[in-house]
Amino acid sequence: MKVIAALLLSLLAVQLGAAASVKSTASPSVIWQATATPCNGNSAGLTLEFGMPCYHASKRVAVFPHFYSAPNGSQVLTMFVGYDLDNGSKLWEFCTATNGQYCTGNVENSSYVYLGSSASVWAVDARSGNTEAQLSLPSVASPAIVTAGPRGHLYITNGGGVIVTDKNLNQLFTVGNAAWQHVGAFNNGLFYYNNVNPADGRSSLVVASVEDGSTLWQTYANSDNCVGTNSIVTTASFNTNPNVVTAYSAITGKKLWETVDFYDYDARDGVFVGVYPDNLNISNTAGGWTLNARDLVTGERTWTLMSLNSSPPTVMGSGFVFVHGHSNNGPLSAVKLNNGELAWQFTPDSKCKAYNGQAFENYFLVGFGGAGCTKGGAFVLKIRS
Repeated sequence: MKVIAALLLSLLAVQLGAAASVKSTASPSVIWQATATPCNGNSAGLTLEFGMPCYHASKRVAVFPHFYSAPNGSQVLTMFVGYDLDNGSKLWEFCTATNGQYCTGNVENSSYVYLGSSASVWAVDARSGNTEAQLSLPSVASPAIVTAGPRGHLYITNGGGVIVTDKNLNQLFTVGNAAWQHVGAFNNGLFYYNNVNPADGRSSLVVASVEDGSTLWQTYANSDNCVGTNSIVTTASFNTNPNVVTAYSAITGKKLWETVDFYDYDARDGVFVGVYPDNLNISNTAGGWTLNARDLVTGERTWTLMSLNSSPPTVMGSGFVFVHGHSNNGPLSAVKLNNGELAWQFTPDSKCKAYNGQAFENYFLVGFGGAGCTKGGAFVLKIRS
């Protein structure tokens, strides 16, 4: 079935846009790598996995969320580890028994990094790891995603409403009732989020004011993934076949363009989108088949790259789009933004999976782990030589 799907997708790529080269060139160099021992010192029978790392630029700190899973897939321990960004020396560790996979740094006028779990968000000193503030969250199982916005505000989602706080985690207001993904905060006084109606499971794209959360406009989008710029917001369909990418004016909500991304043999996980500052929209299929680039303003396809063993989301930086491993293994792949050519792939072990990463300056922060991975850990790579 997958072979047939791949052939169909190849034909579709020919119809919708030229397929990019998959020729891989030089791999990146490893600046440093590090491994950490679980807080209780016992990792027997557990699988090491990673959430998306974050960094604090001025404090020169990289934070990697580690989590350990039991054979049945349940997460049993989360550990955030702070490293010196330049040399990889361990600065601190923060352990919690609650589900946590996300952190954020570089909040305006803040010396903290923010760690999210399903129960709380903590503000910790970037260099020492000391807890400076804590916000308890509504009882929802999803790990908290913390997004930095203008004015030093934080936008927190864990499956309930969007909680907006200041840099000290003092709550300012709450909007929505079932938001799961990253919130996008603009410099034009607006922010956007996907909100799911618990009654019927329908998802709406909501654009609101950063002042008080009041809704400027909203539309049914059948999506739990959205991303944008100051002028355009794009969404990608979820659990549909075919999958659709749609762009709206961030100010008025007017639909600007809509396109079928692909017909997937398994569309349950939909498509994920990212936006590069140079008006380029990137979408990635959840099945690891296709990476598409479009002009953000017109929706015109510029290139397509197929057959990567990868999963969404996409991460942009330093002229590349990065995608991480699919299922139980899969390397980190770097694709050139200008033409869709596969620049390089990296993994420390063929049995390791690359997890969500973070681009910063000429660095890429990424964790490698998964079942059977013996050379995994936290890695900082040099993107360009």
